[in-house]
Order: sequence, then C-alpha cells, then structure tokens
Amino acid sequence: MPIRTPREHSRGLRASQRRTGAVTVEEAAQVTRRGETLLPWLFGLTAFLGAALVFMVQLIVGKMLLPLLGGTPAVWNTCMVFFQTLLMAGYLYAHVSTTWIPVRRQVLLHAGLLLAACST
Repeated sequence: MPIRTPREHSRGLRASQRRTGAVTVEEAAQVTRRGETLLPWLFGLTAFLGAALVFMVQLIVGKMLLPLLGGTPAVWNTCMVFFQTLLMAGYLYAHVSTTWIPVRRQVLLHAGLLLAACST
C-alpha cells in the first residue's frame, strides 16, 4: 500500500471519519508544516545566542586577566587565540560526534561530559 499524504488520505474519508480526536488530519498537517518552518529559526537563534555568550565570557575573562598579567596586548591576543581555538574545537566535536558516532552513543557521550562538567 503506497504512503499517502494527509490531504490525499482525508479525501477518501467522510467528514465524520476525518476526525482523529479533536484535530482533523488537515489541521495536524498544518501544525506540522508550521513546526517545520519554525525549527530552523529556533536552531539559528540558539546558535547565535550560544556564540554571543561565548564572546561575552571571552571579554570578561580577558578583562580579569589583563590587570593580573600586566595589561599588555600579548595577554589580550593570547586570550583571543585561546577562545577561538576552543570555539573551533567545539565545532570539530560537533562535526565528529554527529558524523561518526551513533545516536545512542552520542547521548551517552553528551551525558558523560555534562556530568563531568557538573562534578568539577
């Protein structure tokens, strides 16, 4: 039996049969389509906020270290290189974990890293 879309499926049903609980098949399809268009924006917003937080922490740590280590430009440059390297390492971790590690092991890996971070 071929797979039919919700619209094709509902065409062959009477109005009384189209109801699945309190939501029609068409209504469920519209909600799914709305969710599909909202999800990329939500991912983009999350990535943007994460990057903004990293750069805010970078500035705070840099301002804390500058007076302690003499306030030279080398301290600021070292701080910039360190955080940029951490950012690239994070991107590499995300790429490697999603490309080569199965989903179940990803969950275990992320949970283990989260527990290790919380325990320190």
